[in-house]
Amino acid sequence: MSPARPLLLALLLAGCDAEEPGYSPTKSSTADTAAGPPADDARTGDGGLYAVVSLVQRACVDCHSATPSEAGVDALAAYGQGAAPIHFDPAVFCETMAAEDMIDFDRIEDGLLYSRLAQLEQPMPPDGPLSSTELRVVRDWIDGGALCSSAVGAVAYREQCAGCHGTEGEGMTAPALGLVLDGHDQDTVSDIILNGTGDMPPVAVDAALADELAHYVVDAWGR
Repeated sequence: MSPARPLLLALLLAGCDAEEPGYSPTKSSTADTAAGPPADDARTGDGGLYAVVSLVQRACVDCHSATPSEAGVDALAAYGQGAAPIHFDPAVFCETMAAEDMIDFDRIEDGLLYSRLAQLEQPMPPDGPLSSTELRVVRDWIDGGALCSSAVGAVAYREQCAGCHGTEGEGMTAPALGLVLDGHDQDTVSDIILNGTGDMPPVAVDAALADELAHYVVDAWGR
């Protein structure tokens, strides 16, 4: 094992209440460039995944329930787009977005997700169209490649980790994730989340959620 490996493991997802030796919580994630990948090669976040999932939770889940029998919106063919998946909760969001015709990268307006949100005659959600700012959230996410490693992980990260590591992984009272995730795979990160390491205590999640968190942070800030 490389001599640097134990230090990286100790730093990874460090606890909020303890500072690692030599770590200054006032530094930005780009200040200590010697400790991480070059700026043009470092991951900078999740491409807007959390923002679009949050929007979907606010605007879509009441109708597009995870339970088909409760959704009551199985007649989307009437809009001329053909039948569409109705699942939009975080647990199935990424699977839904992978379905054919949901996203069109060449012409964003032609993808089912964006076209239904943007059209005004029969707006979705039905109580009124989204604002231009909300539509920009969706468009920016698609423009950025529609990263969708784990919508569940994106939500859990904001609830469990962002208070210390920052909403964009930039580091606050705990290290910037882009500086400490280099070389770590999902299984290793999941184990650290569950069991802690060094000064970091275990995160209060079960094994399934630890896997979702690990998938999300490795895809967003690992290399």
